[in-house]
Order: sequence, then structure tokens, then C-alpha cells
Amino acid sequence: MNSFSIIFLIFSFSAFSDACCPFPAFSFSALTNVSKTDFKCSEFISVSCEIFVEEDSGYGQVGIVGNVTEGVSPYLLVKGTSKASISLVCDTSSNLWKAKNPSKGYDNVGCAMERGGVWIAY
Repeated sequence: MNSFSIIFLIFSFSAFSDACCPFPAFSFSALTNVSKTDFKCSEFISVSCEIFVEEDSGYGQVGIVGNVTEGVSPYLLVKGTSKASISLVCDTSSNLWKAKNPSKGYDNVGCAMERGGVWIAY
């Protein structure tokens, strides 16, 4: 075995062992089943967001948005009147988070509120 083969073997092993997604919740308001400190690598994560709306506040719904750092606008993944929840799995081939149904991949997710048809991350 020559030195090139050994270097390639070490590189390919380290490339496969780094298949992790970063902790997905970017906002302080997103509740997860695993804390950021206890998060290991790519385990299943459930995320929920809640709002308690006063009648005259103008806020109508809560949602969870998915973000991609490549300059793409956040995408509304799920919404509800006072609570929204979603389950995410790490796609270790892309290191992005995906909903269980076939979906786009996201670097992170966060909570958003709707007011007058406009979604505001919080």
C-alpha cells in the first residue's frame, strides 16, 4: 500500500464520520425535544412554536420557517392558530434538516408570527 492510498483512506473515513447537521433551532422561542447542549449530531428533532395572542394584537397565526444560508428567503413549513409543530430528520448526505415528507433541506428553523398577511420571525 503506498502513501497515497493511506492518505485517501484516512480522508474518506473522516469525510463519512463528519455527517452531522448543526442544531436546527435558531430562535430562542423554538422549543425542541433535545436541548442544544444535549444535541449529539444528527438525531431526530421535534420543534414547536407557540404564541399567546391577545384579541386586539393583530397576530393571527404562528408558524415554523425553514432557512437556507444561501440567500434564499425563509420558507413557511407549518402553521397553526396558537401552536405549530414539526418533526425534522438530518439528511446526512447534505447536512440539512428535512421534514419527514420529501422536502427541501434547511440549515435551521425558527418561529414566526403572522400579522396582516406578513410573517415575522421571532
